[in-house]
Amino acid sequence: MNEVADIVRNNVQDLREDVIRMTGGETLSIELSGFSAEKENVSAREEILSAMVGYGFLSYAEGQLCIPNHELLKSFQRALCSQKLGLRQTLADSQRLLNATLQQNDKDIAGFMESLHTEKIPFFEYRDENVLACVLTMGYLAALDKYRVVREDKAGMGYADFTFEPGNRGDVPIILEFAYNRSANNALKGIREKDYIARFRDYPRVLLVGINYSEKTKKHTCKTEMGKPFDFLQ
Repeated sequence: MNEVADIVRNNVQDLREDVIRMTGGETLSIELSGFSAEKENVSAREEILSAMVGYGFLSYAEGQLCIPNHELLKSFQRALCSQKLGLRQTLADSQRLLNATLQQNDKDIAGFMESLHTEKIPFFEYRDENVLACVLTMGYLAALDKYRVVREDKAGMGYADFTFEPGNRGDVPIILEFAYNRSANNALKGIREKDYIARFRDYPRVLLVGINYSEKTKKHTCKTEMGKPFDFLQ
């Protein structure tokens, strides 16, 4: 959907963080003054966000701004991949992160997360799990070509942080859980204890991914496990 990328072209630097946060599932608290369809060019951050509401790309109520549905979420995610938002290299890095994940290269996964956070989108300062979720959303943009990626997906006895449902039944589904100031093993334990694996019980294999960020060490760690769904469910 080219309109999503086109509408932010006048103010990429200010809006990129907003777009990433909303695609990561956050709701923005902001006061918008409104949008006039008669104005040909909009440039200020608030004007552009107001225009996006006016065109139906965003939903705004009681000072809260968000992406209203899954179809538009996909459009925003695609827009992040476009050259117009200056993240083309990030998409290439995202493909390498996805490959490292499927190969269960825990060290490389953690390394890619470090690079993404410190070099590609350094304006994100970790303060809670929501920020980590936004960084992960950026990290796995390349997965959109092969997977239906859902944040806070209903699974088992709760909501998995991220699920990756493959478009091809021959590909392995992924359940990703993140932790903040805990451990990657703790994230994997949560997947098993809350029975998130049941979401993909009909697949021959499922890949579990746990990612933690330590505020003390300023480092990411990762732990992966691959197996048959029922082996995890026992």
